[in-house]
Amino acid sequence: IFIFNSPMYLGLIKSITENVLSNFTLMLEIYYRQILELLFYSNISGFTTTLTVIL
Repeated sequence: IFIFNSPMYLGLIKSITENVLSNFTLMLEIYYRQILELLFYSNISGFTTTLTVIL
């Protein structure tokens, strides 16, 4: 009980949690950026092919 209430232990948990969260958000950021780029490029290629077909 005393161990769980010690500030050092709570600080450790806090730092680990923050570390994990920052890594997680970084991963999500990279993942979403890749997805957005894929969508963007596929849309551009689709747009250009549509233009080519129209012209």
